[in-house]
Amino acid sequence: MYVKLILWILLFICVQKVSPQDYEYEKEIYDDQPLNCSTRESIKGGHVTYSQGGLEGSVLTYHCSLGQYPFPVSQRVCSADGEWSAMRLVSGRLVSQATCKDILCPAQLQLDHGDFWPREQWLRVGETQSFSCQEGFTLYGSAQRNCTVSGGWTGTTPVCDNHADDCDDPRIPPGAQRSAGRFYRGEKVTYWCQAGLDLLGSAERVCMSNREWSGSTPRCQGPNTFDSPSDVAEAMAGSLAGIMDVVSPESKRQNKSINFGRSFRVAEGSRMNIYILLDTSGSITKDAFDKSREATIALIAKLDSYEVQLKFHVLSFASEAIDIVDITESEISGSIDDVIWNLMEFNYNIHGRKTGTNLYAALHRVNELISFFKENSATNHFNETQNIIIIETDGYSNTGTKPQIALARIRNMLGYFDTSQDHTDETMLDVYVFGIGKQVKKDQLNALASKKRDEQHVFILKDYETLGEVFNSIISDKSVTMCGVAQEDIPEKDGTAYNKPWHVTVPTFCSGSIVSQNWVLTAAHCFARASTDKIPQQVQIKHGDGMVVSTKVIVHPMYNIRALQHRNVSEFYDYDVALVRVNKSIPLSWKARFLCSGGSLGYQDAITCKGDSGGSLFLRKRNRYFQVGVVTWGIEDVCSTAQGMYSSDRPPPDARDFHIDLFKIMPWLKQHLGGDIQFLPDII
Repeated sequence: MYVKLILWILLFICVQKVSPQDYEYEKEIYDDQPLNCSTRESIKGGHVTYSQGGLEGSVLTYHCSLGQYPFPVSQRVCSADGEWSAMRLVSGRLVSQATCKDILCPAQLQLDHGDFWPREQWLRVGETQSFSCQEGFTLYGSAQRNCTVSGGWTGTTPVCDNHADDCDDPRIPPGAQRSAGRFYRGEKVTYWCQAGLDLLGSAERVCMSNREWSGSTPRCQGPNTFDSPSDVAEAMAGSLAGIMDVVSPESKRQNKSINFGRSFRVAEGSRMNIYILLDTSGSITKDAFDKSREATIALIAKLDSYEVQLKFHVLSFASEAIDIVDITESEISGSIDDVIWNLMEFNYNIHGRKTGTNLYAALHRVNELISFFKENSATNHFNETQNIIIIETDGYSNTGTKPQIALARIRNMLGYFDTSQDHTDETMLDVYVFGIGKQVKKDQLNALASKKRDEQHVFILKDYETLGEVFNSIISDKSVTMCGVAQEDIPEKDGTAYNKPWHVTVPTFCSGSIVSQNWVLTAAHCFARASTDKIPQQVQIKHGDGMVVSTKVIVHPMYNIRALQHRNVSEFYDYDVALVRVNKSIPLSWKARFLCSGGSLGYQDAITCKGDSGGSLFLRKRNRYFQVGVVTWGIEDVCSTAQGMYSSDRPPPDARDFHIDLFKIMPWLKQHLGGDIQFLPDII
C-alpha cells in the first residue's frame, strides 16, 4: 500500500511539471511524423506499383497493357497527410477511380484534292486509313497508314499535288486542318489541331521567295501520346551529325534527302557552347532527377568522342537557377571528366523549399553568360561559337517572368530578331526542348523551341528513362566515318556487334587494322620469316562485308625472326610489322572504319587468340579507340577448346601477349603513309 501511494505521488508530480508549452511541443512532434499512404490502390484493367512502400514522397504508378494508357493520371505522389495526390480531369473535376483506356490515333481530317477512308476523327491501334488523289494530282507519301501502339502512324503524311503553284503543298498532318488558299510566294497557311490535341512545330508557314516553306513541319499530339526514342533520335541526329562528320560519304556524294539537319553542321575544330537546363522543381522526384542526370551524362560523354571544341554550362532550376557547371570556368567546363564529376556531385536537395518552376531564371542566366562572352568577343571566339540550349523539364514555368522574354533577349544578343519568318537563319543558336511526362504545357514548350525548316526541336517523352534512351542513340554510330569511332557494345538483331570495325582478315590466319582507306597494318610474320624472303604481293583482305586485294606488301626492313639464333633464341619477333596497300579504297562504314594511332587513356583488352596476329593493341577514350601497337605473338592459345575453363576474357595466369610499339616504328610509318595520313608533329 505504501509503495502504491509513492507511485501515485510521483505520477502526480510528473503531470504537474508538464507545462502547456511542453504539451504543444510534444503534439507538434507527433504531427510531423510521416503517415503512410495506402498501398491498396487499384486501376481498372491494370495494376499498381509503389516506391518506398507508400511513405511520404513515394510515387504510385499505374500500369496498363500495351496499347492502353492510365487515365486520368499515370502517377500520384504520397503527401505529408498520408493521402495520394488527387486525380483531376482537364476541367478540374475530381476522379476517384483510375482506369486503363485504349490509345487512339488522331486520323487524317483533311486532304486537299484527295480522298481518304474511313472518315473518322480517331482510329484504334491496328486500324488503317487509306488515301487517294483526284485526277490530275499525284499522291506523295503513304497510300495507307496504320495506327501504332504509340498513338502515331506508320509511313509518311500523304499529299495530293500537281506542282502548279510556286511552293509545293506543305501537307496537313493527322488531327489537323489548314486554311485554304494558293501556294504563291508571300502567301501564308495556318494550321490548327482538333480539340484535345496540341500543335507542335509552326502554326503558320509562309511560301518564301526561294519556293520553300518557312518554319518547321507542324504535328498534332494527344495528351497520352509521346514521341518514340527512335523518332527523336532520328530528328536530332541530323542536327548533331554535322559536328561529328557522321553523314556517310556515299550520302554526301549522292546528296540524299536523309534529313540530316544543318543546326550543328560545323567544321572540324569548331567551337560550341552547350547550355543544359535541368528541371529540379518540386514535381521532380529524386529518382526522376537521377535518371535525368544519367541521360545528360550519356549525351555529354558521347559528344566528347568527336572533334569539336566543347564547353558546357549545366544549371539546375526550380524557383531559382543554380549553376552546376560554370561555363566561364574554362578548365572545368571544357573538361568532360570535370563536367561529369560536378554533375555527379550535385545535391538534388539544394533548392530546399524553393520548389517552383522558374524557367525564366534559367534562360536569364544563359543570357548573362552569352553577354559575358560577347563583351570580349575576340578572346572568346564569340562569332565562331555555336550556342546550343537544351531544356529538360517535366512541367511548365509557374513562377517568375515569361521565359519567352529571356529567350528573346538571347536572340537579340546574338543578332537575331523577331522580324524573321522563322529561325533557320539563326546559325549560331539552337534551342531544343524535352518535355517529360503528361503534365507539360506543350504550347509553352513549343513556343520556346527553335522553328527551323526541315528540323524538329521540341519533343515530348514518356519519362526520364526514355530521355536516356534518346541521348544514347542520338548519334548513330552506324553513320560515323571518323577514325577510331566504333559502334557501342550493343549487338544487332542478328547478334553481331561491330564494335571493332577497323579489324580485317589477312591470309594465313592473321588479322590487321585499317589505318587509312588504302592501307592495312598487320604483322610481318603473316607473309615471311625475314624481310629478305620472297614476300607475296597479292593477297586478299576481308573487311566488313567486302574484300580487296593487295597491290604491295611492305615488311619492316629490320624484321628477321632468325636475328638472334646465334644467341640460342630460336624466334625473335622484333619489328614484326607490315603495311599492305590495297587495290581500291576501303569504303568506310560502321562495319569498316579506320583506327586512330596514338592515345593517352589506358584500356585493358582481353588476351588475344590464335589468328589475332597483326591485329591492334588499342587504348580507349570514351567511344574512340587509338592503336598503339600491333599484336605479334602470344604464349598461350587461350581460345583453343583444349584450354577448357580458360578463354580470352579469363586467361591462365601465365598467358602473355607481345606487341610491337607503333611509336618505336613511327619514322617507318611516316615514310610510307605520309601521303595518306596526317601525322602530328614530333614533340621535342
